Amino acid sequence: MIHLDTHVVAWLFMGEIERFSRKGQTLLETESLAISPIVALELQYLYEINRISLSGATVLAVVRKDFGVAFATHSFQDIIFEAFSLDWTRDPFDRIIVAPGIDMRFDQIENYKPEDTDFIPHAWKGRSATLRLLQQLESMPNGGMVLICPPALPYRCPPAPYERASLVAHYLSQHKPRSKILILDAKEQFPKQALFSAGWKSLYGRMIEWFNGSAGGLILRADAKNMTVETEFGIEKGDVINLIPAQWAGRIARASGLSDESGWCPVDLLTFESTLLPGIHVIGDAAIAGVMPKSGFSANNQAKVTAAAVIALLKEKEPTSYPISNTCYSFLAPDYAIYVTAEYQLSGRELVKINGSGGVSPLNVDLSVRHSEAVSAQRWYDSITQDMFG
Repeated sequence: MIHLDTHVVAWLFMGEIERFSRKGQTLLETESLAISPIVALELQYLYEINRISLSGATVLAVVRKDFGVAFATHSFQDIIFEAFSLDWTRDPFDRIIVAPGIDMRFDQIENYKPEDTDFIPHAWKGRSATLRLLQQLESMPNGGMVLICPPALPYRCPPAPYERASLVAHYLSQHKPRSKILILDAKEQFPKQALFSAGWKSLYGRMIEWFNGSAGGLILRADAKNMTVETEFGIEKGDVINLIPAQWAGRIARASGLSDESGWCPVDLLTFESTLLPGIHVIGDAAIAGVMPKSGFSANNQAKVTAAAVIALLKEKEPTSYPISNTCYSFLAPDYAIYVTAEYQLSGRELVKINGSGGVSPLNVDLSVRHSEAVSAQRWYDSITQDMFG
């Protein structure tokens, strides 16, 4: 006897037999089919939230008539106690798609500990840390110093520290115009650097200064008590310090054996299937995706490519290679934005940028162009949010 999950019953009702692999279709034709009472409840729930157009009772009546689906006769209690005798440590699955996200690394900077983020917030995960950074900015004196310290690549959203510096500068220019922002960067260069630099000069004059790693930007030590950071060139003190640590895959990925010695998750870039744990597909920031940046838009596209690959694999077909795109807008002020786009494709087993694809905001343009790009940025955000969350 084959016990069917809710989505399988829905597929049978809709006549979408092609969703099943050849083996699955054979089992449906040759085995007795059963469902648990919870499936009936879930079908009714799907009807109530408008995911299906007919009631659960109607769907069940059709699949019972057309496919001989019956209710399982074993009690739920008997099933649970039988399951206790099995050596299960996880839910069984054919394939699973995971997006473990990131965690901060506190082993790269001397004297920098997780508890220090109460005083030196990274504001890179979660609402509370971001609000803490905002409160510090609101409390600092006019003429104060803000230190922003981006890490070396790879990390979540490469242009974000510089967008943050821009919007902090916008706030300071209106409320604390004598203040300064010092960016101490572990990198030698950063994304959209020419566009950011030109925008900073145009919008904020000399409020923002940037130092690369070899010019004193690499943070060696932090002191949350005294609100200082130390570089090869000396000690810098800030009224507000936004120290963004190095990152790696989220703890669940590292604990599960999905990450390698780099701390990130190697994957087959055709299917995003883990090269360490077969059957598990890793998408988003945790995955090692070649030259593709760790961004929300990248993750969104990876999810679609991976879903198509999983469907093909479950049907015992060869996955198709699709191009993957990334688009990234950055605000330098509420009405001033810049963008970069790119397309990527597989070359062998590597993901590479397609020559001539994508583009970047032009450098020397009228201010009206930046205003137009800010409107486009908001539309882009609304579109991807709708795509992901409905």
